[in-house]
Amino acid sequence: MASKPPKLADQFLGWFLKGHLLEEILGDLHEFHDEIAHWPSWKRIPVYWFHAFHFIRPNLTKSFFGTYRLNIIGMFKLHLKLAIRSLLKQPSIAIPSLLTLIIGTLCFQLIYSWFDNELSMDDFHSKHDRVYIGAIQTNPMADLSALSPSMLFRLNYDQFPEVENKLSIHVYEPDEIIISTNGNEFGGKGLIADSSFFDFFDFPIQLGDKSKLLTDPSHLVLSGNFVNRIFGETNPIGKTLKLKCDQEGTYKVAAVTEDIPNNSSIEFDFIIPRHSQRFWRRIPTDLILTSSNFTVSELNKKATKMGREMNDRFPESIISYHPINSIYFDHTLDSNLFDKKGDWRTVKTFIFIALIICLITLLGFNSLQSARQLSAADKMGIKQMVGGSKASLCLEMMIERGLYLIIAAIMTGVLYQSVFPYYETTLGLQLNPNPLESTLGILLVLSVIIFVSVLISTIQIYRINIKEAVLGNTNLFRIPRIQKAIVVVQYTVTIILFIATAVVIKQFMFMSGKDTGYVHKDIVSIDFFEISNDTLQERSVQYVKDRLKDNPDVAAFSQGDLPVNGDPFLSSWKRLGQSYEYESRKVMIVDPGYKELLGLKILEGRFFSDSIDQPGQQKVVINEAAKKYWGIDNYSEGKLSSNTSGRQELDFNIIGVVDDFHFEHLSNKIQPLVLRYRPYPDDKFLIRFHERSMQKGIAFLEKLFEEVSPNQNFDYGLLEDRILAQYEHEKRQGKIYIAFTLIALILSSISLFTFSLYEVRRRTKELGIRKVNGATSISIFGLLSSSFLRNIGVAFMIATPIAWYFTNEWIQSFAYRVHIGWELFIGAGVMAALMAILATTWNVYRVSMQNPIEALRHE
Repeated sequence: MASKPPKLADQFLGWFLKGHLLEEILGDLHEFHDEIAHWPSWKRIPVYWFHAFHFIRPNLTKSFFGTYRLNIIGMFKLHLKLAIRSLLKQPSIAIPSLLTLIIGTLCFQLIYSWFDNELSMDDFHSKHDRVYIGAIQTNPMADLSALSPSMLFRLNYDQFPEVENKLSIHVYEPDEIIISTNGNEFGGKGLIADSSFFDFFDFPIQLGDKSKLLTDPSHLVLSGNFVNRIFGETNPIGKTLKLKCDQEGTYKVAAVTEDIPNNSSIEFDFIIPRHSQRFWRRIPTDLILTSSNFTVSELNKKATKMGREMNDRFPESIISYHPINSIYFDHTLDSNLFDKKGDWRTVKTFIFIALIICLITLLGFNSLQSARQLSAADKMGIKQMVGGSKASLCLEMMIERGLYLIIAAIMTGVLYQSVFPYYETTLGLQLNPNPLESTLGILLVLSVIIFVSVLISTIQIYRINIKEAVLGNTNLFRIPRIQKAIVVVQYTVTIILFIATAVVIKQFMFMSGKDTGYVHKDIVSIDFFEISNDTLQERSVQYVKDRLKDNPDVAAFSQGDLPVNGDPFLSSWKRLGQSYEYESRKVMIVDPGYKELLGLKILEGRFFSDSIDQPGQQKVVINEAAKKYWGIDNYSEGKLSSNTSGRQELDFNIIGVVDDFHFEHLSNKIQPLVLRYRPYPDDKFLIRFHERSMQKGIAFLEKLFEEVSPNQNFDYGLLEDRILAQYEHEKRQGKIYIAFTLIALILSSISLFTFSLYEVRRRTKELGIRKVNGATSISIFGLLSSSFLRNIGVAFMIATPIAWYFTNEWIQSFAYRVHIGWELFIGAGVMAALMAILATTWNVYRVSMQNPIEALRHE
C-alpha cells in the first residue's frame, strides 16, 4: 500500500499559507513525497516536514495583523478595541463591576490565607500523625491533665511494642527561666527535652550540626527568633550562655533553628538537654511516637491497666493518649506545651463569611453585567441585522470579560500585598503568604466568577430576538425578576452578617465590663525574684514586703496567683468521708493579704491570717461554688482531702467560704475553687495602689526592683489588662466581623446602585407621563424609593429568623451572656435601608427632578 503524506503537515500549512498559493504548494510537496515514498518512514516524514517548514516565509503566509480582509487575528483585534471602548464609554458599569470583583476576591483571599494556616497547623512535621501526647484522669469524673504517665505511674514504654520512641518535655514560661550573656538577661520560653526531640519534630535547622542535637548535656539549641534578640547578626554557634531557674548551668550554643513556622502550635525560644540536670521542678509532659499500624484504644487500655498496678493512689485512674494534630482544635486537654489554640466555631464562621462574600460578588457582578447587556440589546440586534453572528457577539463579550479578569487580577494582587500586613496585625498573627499561592487563588476565584457570568451572558445573547431588540420591545428591557431576587439575597446575607457582628460586639462589651466579683483596677503584677530556694532570697522577700508596707501609695499587696484564666492550677481533691475518688479541681495559692487586695467577700468563717495561720498548714478557704458542689452544709464540719503532695493523703480543714468571683473566661461557669496559704518566695507580687497613685507607684517599684534584682530587666503587668486579654479573641473576632459586614454592605449597595440606574432608565417615559399628569417630584421620588425598599423589606423578613437562630446558638456557648433583644434586628434593618437609600438616591433624585418634556422627547 502506497504511503501518504502526513496530514498534520498539510493542515499546518493550511493555517499559515495564503489561500491562493496553498493548492500549488501542496501539489509540489505531494509530488516530492511520491519520489521519496520508498524511503523508510523514520526518514521520509522528517524530510517532508522540513520542506513544509521551508514554505513558511513572509511573502507566502497570511497577514496576522488584519488587512482589508478580516482574519482570526484581525477579528480578535477588532473585538478587543470594541471591548476597551465599551469599558471606557460605560464607566457607570465598568467601575462598579471592577470594584465588586476586586473587593470580593480580596476578602475571600484574605480569609483563605487565615483558613489555610489554621487547617495546616503542625502539618510541616513529617510524623505529626504518629505523635501522641499522654494524659491522665485521676478518676472518671476528673479533668484530663497533660501530666507524665511515665513519671507519675512509672510506665515503661519499652513494654509497648507499638511505641517506637518516647519524649519527655518540661515547659518553662518566659517569667520562670532566664538566659544571660555578657551581663544581659533575657526571659524566654524554654523546653527541657530529651535528645529525641528532633526525631519527633521537624523544626528546620539553619546553623549547627544537625546529627547530634541535644545529645551533649552542655549544649543547647536556640530558635531563630530568640537569636536575633540576643546576638543580632553575630554568629552564635559556640557562644556561652548561663541558665537561671530552679537549676543553674552554663551551656554552649550548638544549633539554631529557623524562625518558628507560623503554622506551629508549639513555640520555644531555646531547648536544653533534659539530662543536663538531675532534677527539674516542672512536671514533664510525655510524648510518644507510634508505629503506623496500631490502635489507640488498645494502647489506652494497656497503659491504664499498667498504671493502676504501678500506683495504688489512683485505683480509678485513666491514662490516655491523644494525637497532637487534634490538640489544636480539641480543648479537652490543656497543656502549656502548646501556645496556640484553634476554634472550630470560628473556622466555620469564617468559611461561611468567605462563601457569603463570594456569593455576593458573584451575584453582584452578574447583576451588573446582565443589566448592561439588556440595555445594549438594541445595539446587538442591529449588529446581527448587518451580518454579525451571535458567535461574534459572544466573542466580543468574552474578550470584554477577559479584560475584567486581567485588570481585576492585577489590582487585587497589588491590594492584597498592601493590605495583608494590616490584616495580620488585626488577627494578631504572622501568616507569611506565598505570593505564587495567593496569585493562583486570586486567579481561580476571578476565573470562576467570570466563567459563570460568560455562561449567563451567552444564554442571554442567544435568547435575544432581532426584531424585538431593534424595535425596542419593552418587555425585553425590563429588569428580570432574577435581578430583584439577587438584590434580596445580597441584602439578606448582609443583614445576617450585621446582626451577627452586633451580637459579637455586644457580648464582648458585656464580658469586658461585667463585675468580676473582685477589685481589679490599679493592681500591678511584678516578679521580683528568679526561681530559687536560697535563704538569701527569703530575706529579700521580707525586705520587699517591709518596703511595700511603708509606702503610703500602696493600698494593699499580696503574693500569689492572679485571678485570671490560666493561673489557677489543677490538683486532686475530694470531700473527706465520701466514697468517690479524687478529682481535679482548681487551686489558687494566696496569702493573708489576698482578701484585702481584691476586696473578696467572706460569706462564712474567716480568711487566712498572719497571726493565726502559717504557710503550708492543712487549712483551706473555698468559694461558694465548691461548697455547693461538695454538698457542705456547715463549713466548720466539712473537710477536704488531697493526695497531690507526694504519695500522702492529707486532710484539710475548711476555715472559711468566700463569695464566688470570676477567675476564668466568662464562657465558663464559676467552678469550685480551693484557696491555699502556701506562697513560694519567688511568687509574683500583686500590689494595689491608691487611686491616682499609679505613676508614682510604678516609679517606686522600679527603684525597688533595681535594689533586689539589679541585673534583671524591670517588667510589670496590669491585672486589668490581663482580664481584658482573656477576651482578645472575641474583640478581634468583632473587628473582623465589622470589616466584612461593611464590605458586604458595600458590595450589595454597588449592585443595588446599578439596579436602580437601569430601572430608572427603563421607566423614564412612564415617569415623564406621570409628571405631565400632575405628579410632583416628591411623589416620584417616593414611588421609586419604595420599589427598592420593598426588596430590602423582603430581605429583612428572611434574614431575621435565620440570624436569630445562628446568633442564639453561638451565644449559648457562654455561661454569662447578653440578651439578644429586638433592637439589634431593628437596627440591622434600618442600617440596610439607609444603605439602600444612599445607593439609589442619586439615580432616583435625578429622574424625579428631570423636566418631563425632555424625558418624552428622548423617548
